[in-house]
Amino acid sequence: LGVSYFKTERYEEALGVLKQSIEINPEDLMTRFQLASVYDKMGKYEEAVAEYARVAASGSDRGEVKNARDRLDTLKRYVEVKEGSGRIELLIEGGDVEAALREVEMLLVHDDRNEGAHLLLARIQLKKGDVQKAFGSVNKALSIKPDFWDAFILLGQIYEMQGKYRDAEDAYRAVTSDAPRTKQG
Repeated sequence: LGVSYFKTERYEEALGVLKQSIEINPEDLMTRFQLASVYDKMGKYEEAVAEYARVAASGSDRGEVKNARDRLDTLKRYVEVKEGSGRIELLIEGGDVEAALREVEMLLVHDDRNEGAHLLLARIQLKKGDVQKAFGSVNKALSIKPDFWDAFILLGQIYEMQGKYRDAEDAYRAVTSDAPRTKQG
């Protein structure tokens, strides 16, 4: 039943059913994997990590265990990056630009394909007055994720700072004309 709820995107119901199944049989790897997947889909990454870790820790060679290990590695990196980004935001807001720069550089050493880190780097570079480096970092973020609207907004601001108002207008237009559709339509 939990799988049916999951497939129909009724995650809250799936969560309830799967938790009950785990209470009955805590050693059921498939149910734990499904529970982890539900948490993952719901954006409850800490809970997903805990469940994936339980599955991954088993000695089984089942496909679910391999999938759990793979997803666990990915989510751990995501949580690490998210926590790092939060620290960087606080440092930027607090005016400690050099410490923020060191933090973002560490993030990029671990994952150069992190568009959010490149955007943070651009913000730091702007704070330091290096508009050209900021421009390069924003473009790097956009090369990784071409529909990264926050990057287009910062790009528009950079163009405005340079007096390139038509370019700024184009950057802002990219945000409004290609805005993502929501689940509501």
